[in-house]
Amino acid sequence: MTDIRSAWGDVADNLEALLLKLKLHAEEELSEAELKEKAGVDRIRAAIDETVEAIQEAYEDEAVRSDARDVGRSFVSAIDATMKDVIGRVTP
Repeated sequence: MTDIRSAWGDVADNLEALLLKLKLHAEEELSEAELKEKAGVDRIRAAIDETVEAIQEAYEDEAVRSDARDVGRSFVSAIDATMKDVIGRVTP
């Protein structure tokens, strides 16, 4: 049985790797000034639209898709380990 702490640690590690790659893709697409400009409330909607588009473009990168799959697998594994622990605690 997968250790629960280890399973959730894997989720965090995989999610961190995915988010780093997405951040790097965003930084390639937007200048520092554009990133600061996006912080304005009046630009939030446009920033969200651009972010979604950047994520869609980043998802074309095989490394990003691979990390996304790893996040999914590690999340399922962590949920599985957690449920087995819960069942073990409530079942005689």
